[in-house]
Amino acid sequence: MKRYVLVTLLFVALGFLVFRDFLFLYFHSDDFVWLLNAQTDSLGDLSKYFFDTQGFFYRPFTKLYFWQMWQLVTDNSYWYHFVNIFIHTINSLLVLVLASKVLHRSDYFKKKKHDIFGISFITSLLYFVHPIHLENIIWVSAVTELLPAMFLLLALICSFDYLSGDKVRWKRVVIFFGFVLGLFSHEYAVVFPAMIFATDWYLSSKSLIKLVFEKTSFYLTLAVITLIYLILRWFAGSHWSGGDYSYDLMKLPFNIAGNLLGYIGSGIFGIGFLPIYQNLREMLRSQLLLSTIILSFVAAALFIGWTKFRKSSQAKSLGSIGKLFVYLSLVFVILLLPFLGLGGIAERYLYLPSFAFLLSLSVGLYILARFLSDYSESVPAMPIFILSSLFLSSFYLLSVVNDTKDWKLASDYVESSLVEFKENCASFKEGELLVRPSPPNRIGRAWVYQVGYEEGANLYCPKSLKIQRI
Repeated sequence: MKRYVLVTLLFVALGFLVFRDFLFLYFHSDDFVWLLNAQTDSLGDLSKYFFDTQGFFYRPFTKLYFWQMWQLVTDNSYWYHFVNIFIHTINSLLVLVLASKVLHRSDYFKKKKHDIFGISFITSLLYFVHPIHLENIIWVSAVTELLPAMFLLLALICSFDYLSGDKVRWKRVVIFFGFVLGLFSHEYAVVFPAMIFATDWYLSSKSLIKLVFEKTSFYLTLAVITLIYLILRWFAGSHWSGGDYSYDLMKLPFNIAGNLLGYIGSGIFGIGFLPIYQNLREMLRSQLLLSTIILSFVAAALFIGWTKFRKSSQAKSLGSIGKLFVYLSLVFVILLLPFLGLGGIAERYLYLPSFAFLLSLSVGLYILARFLSDYSESVPAMPIFILSSLFLSSFYLLSVVNDTKDWKLASDYVESSLVEFKENCASFKEGELLVRPSPPNRIGRAWVYQVGYEEGANLYCPKSLKIQRI
């Protein structure tokens, strides 16, 4: 327990040093859609969040969050950023707990229990400072990723105990309650039952059919919750995505392969990988035949390589850790399933899946450190592992500092663009059409006004203004 307290204090101190400037940034883009809804909705409108989305996303708990925040702090952006940072810190600590539970269940680490906390700590540290999470931390609207991540991490932690035979009632309640809150925060939580099933497989040596039959009521409850959610979502008239945020069956295999590459590359190298990925994607989009050949070649190479590896002596020696890597790969892909088939990637979607990726990365660095230690016969494995991990953490921190500059520029731009509506509201007529130069969607990777310009104007001048962007 003392170690967890020390890690908490470390994250608070590190968060103050790295994230403190985020507190003084302004709102961006979609933030004004959420805020305007919160400003105009009354207490009697809250039930509509669950039964009538009015063409908006079906995320009733997130809408309740913004409504409650508006009642408490109105448009004080400081507190919205504070909550985002606070939830991210909580999630990073939950990753520490979850990583420990995952590793404790691996046969490979049964004789290395003293190393488990070190690997778990490095995983949570990488998660805390990873630059791919910058959008989720800074962008107020990205609380739609932070909240469900918190609920699902809590549920998954409890599922490790429950699926291992711990029948404490409150843990089962947390699993179901976390699932429900996750669904009401973001639709990607619908994959949680598949993640639970993968966890059950990881913890047991029984066949998949036996696992289902032994816990029929448990899995049936998850299925019923999912069905009720889908029915509520349908009756509420939820928004369905379009453009790059929709599925194209003809391009589905290419999108899945390309997006998976993009998310893995971003997980390793951070946001700096995204321009490389985008350029490569645009090139291959114009060369469909070449894309097909490359995709077929990669699939064949992976199949042949996996087949040969399974028969090799290395596979037998690493057999005890193989299941761990398979499990983490399954969790990573399952959590990305709603987004892999889309026409593009967004770094915020990697927020929860990255915990599985970063745990795999940490374990890989640990195994490499042990190999180097055995080879040199002079340097212990853990110092090598810690030093290499801290070097990677420093690289991520430098990327965070560099990428924050775009968000500061975007914040200043958005705030200055709304001064006119704050100061001259009295001069505008009710429902007036205003013609204004179109602001940019982004500055670098930072959001400006993909949407939200008109909503921002009406947030500070509630006269149903219409803005025509030219």
